[in-house]
Order: sequence, then C-alpha cells, then structure tokens
Amino acid sequence: MLGIFIGLLSASTEGVRGAIQKKLSALNPYALTFVSVAASLPVLALLITIFGLWAIPPKTFWFILALFVPIEIFLQYIGVLMLRYAPLSVAGPLRAFTSIFLIPIAFIMLGEVPSLLGVLGIIIIVCGSLFLQPGMFTSRELRARILTDRGVLLALLSAFLAAVTTGILKLTFSYASPLLASFYVDAVTAVVLIPLFVRHRHMSAVAPRTLAALALTSGAGVTFHTLGLSLLPAAYFVAIKRLSMVISVILGRAFFKEEHFRERMIGSLLMTVGVILLSLGL
Repeated sequence: MLGIFIGLLSASTEGVRGAIQKKLSALNPYALTFVSVAASLPVLALLITIFGLWAIPPKTFWFILALFVPIEIFLQYIGVLMLRYAPLSVAGPLRAFTSIFLIPIAFIMLGEVPSLLGVLGIIIIVCGSLFLQPGMFTSRELRARILTDRGVLLALLSAFLAAVTTGILKLTFSYASPLLASFYVDAVTAVVLIPLFVRHRHMSAVAPRTLAALALTSGAGVTFHTLGLSLLPAAYFVAIKRLSMVISVILGRAFFKEEHFRERMIGSLLMTVGVILLSLGL
C-alpha cells in the first residue's frame, strides 16, 4: 500500500508540474527540461546522504545509462512540445497509454507480469482517460482527427517513450539503489543539456516564483517516481501515476479555461475506479 500512496503523491506533483509547463510551453523545451532535471539533484543527493550510501555503479549501469539518456531527453522535448499543440486536459489523459505499452515492455525488460485484476484496472484507467476527450466515442470526425492531430500524435509518442524509459530506469535499479540510480541518470542528463540551456538565456525572463514552483515540483516528482517504481510493478505504478490527469482536468479548467469540465470529471472518476481495481490486484 505504501507504493500506492507514493504513486498518488507522484500523480499530484505530476499534475501541478504539467500545468506549470503548459504555462511555459512557448519557451525552449530543452531549457525547461534542464530546469526540471537539475532541480531533482539536490533533493536526491540529500536523501542518498541521509538514507543511503554513495557508490560508483558497475560498467553495465553506465551502458544502460548511455541508452537511457538520449531517449529521455527526446521524451522531455516531446512532452513540452505536446503541451504547445494540445489542451492540457487532452494531452495528459492520452499519456495513460503508457500503462498499456508497459505491459509488454515490462515483461520483456523486467519479467513483470500483472495479475488479471491489475490488467483490468489498467484498461479501465485508459478508457477513463479517453472519456476526458468529449465526443471521443460519438463523433466520427473527432475520431478521424485524433489520428492526424499533431498534439494527439505527440501525446501518444510521449506515452510510448515514457514506457520505454520507465522500463530502462527500473532496470538500472539492479545495479544501484533506486535513489542513487536516479541521481546519476539526472546528473548525466543535466550535463548533456547544459550547452542547450546556455544558448537560451530568455529563461531569465520567467518569473522567479514560477521557476521555483517548476523546480520544486520536478524535484519532488522525480523522488516520488523513483521510490514508487521501486515498490510496485512498473505498469501498476505508472497507471496510478496517471491520476495526474484528474489534476490536469481541474487545473486546465481553473487556469486555462478549458471546456467540457463535467464530462472530463466523469472520465476522471472512472479512472479512480481503475486504480482501486489495480490496488486489489496487487
């Protein structure tokens, strides 16, 4: 149950961070990614110092890391770009497909097999996410547009890449503690992004309070993501984490005046039922 609780905390921080990134989505994606990744380092370093041990992982870890970092940077770029072209309350829900993609990916990479009740919970969560787009099941025109809309396609690509990076990240836990593995992953990613960040100095125009909020939610989000992933099967944890979509719907309405709030809340409640079933399947 601790893993589910951490998954809910991760969902909360993910939802708030998504709203902040939506507000800043006109800025360079690499600059935003650097701030998000670098902000996690002090938090992870503190937790490792207090609760863990510093160590240098074996060579296998660094080979896996070399595969992970390019995919993760591209994923973060796609994630910010996605928010530029799609409403927050549409882009967020479509990323629920990460859980579906993770079922075969986690089996291949990690040997994880969810229970029948767990799979049912994941499917209900994904179905609930589709209800967050009004007319998804009734409008033929909308269904056709879904397959060609740039924001939607970016969201689905983001969901697939997130499944891949989640599987790779959890694989690194076999060679280092979860917190230590995440620290090295984020540190290397931040170093790679420094040249791109320096080239885009217009980040200084962003209000310090907004940057601080992005840094805080990013740092907390990485920590919760790492801990939750180490406690639950990957597909389960990501499914719970996608409850951030409920927060996306609420924040999309509150800050960006996005419409169809009632219909999307129905989908959000359906997703909650899916999480309950998933937890019973543990």
